[in-house]
Amino acid sequence: KDLIGHGAFAVVFKGRHRKKTDWEVAIKSINKKNLSKSQLLLGKEIKILKELQHENIVALYDVQEMPNSVFLVMEYCNGGDLADYLQAKGTLSEDTIRVFLQQIAAAMRILHGKGIIHRDLKPQN
Repeated sequence: KDLIGHGAFAVVFKGRHRKKTDWEVAIKSINKKNLSKSQLLLGKEIKILKELQHENIVALYDVQEMPNSVFLVMEYCNGGDLADYLQAKGTLSEDTIRVFLQQIAAAMRILHGKGIIHRDLKPQN
């Protein structure tokens, strides 16, 4: 398992899909001790991700619940996040910016069409 990143409630590792071993996946490991107040939000996130299928939205493949943890098996995006890309590339061309904005707008249209507001849109996400 390779560590990809971590946040306030979770650690994300790179792994392989159990049944389709040629698929690389991101495994979000969430410690239930950190969840108490956020458990409802996690349930909402899982429900939303299960309903959404779009090329610009990370796919949720599976959810596994253990006594102390919840694991979300998700699509692995090997390009990293936009913050990493910006740091590596520095200044971007207008064409590159246009492509990124079109992808973000397409994903937001899908979310808003389902009555969902992202509320945490930033280069790190």
